[in-house]
Amino acid sequence: MMKYAFCNEPFKDLPFEETCRILAEIGYDAVELAPFTFAEDVREMDAAARTKIRKTAEDAGLEVAGIHWLLISPKGFHLTTEDEKVREATFEFLVSLQEFCRDVGGKV
Repeated sequence: MMKYAFCNEPFKDLPFEETCRILAEIGYDAVELAPFTFAEDVREMDAAARTKIRKTAEDAGLEVAGIHWLLISPKGFHLTTEDEKVREATFEFLVSLQEFCRDVGGKV
């Protein structure tokens, strides 16, 4: 059976609890997270904040499908720049995004 997910970003002005309630109410199975809607830099989010995101989605009956809009915030990351230091910093940030995705219950 196919599952449907919707991004939280269009609802960024609403509390995440309300976003999840609406998505579940209209029939979505999962929410896809835009990390910048929770923090400018997810590396600054502690375990409790990440757990709250996961629990909020679960309480609404939603899975976390994954994350996207990965390099919107913070500024300065690039995958294809010639600047090796920027590429290395970008790689390190992508690792932190993978950890964020795992912590909030993401599957992708």
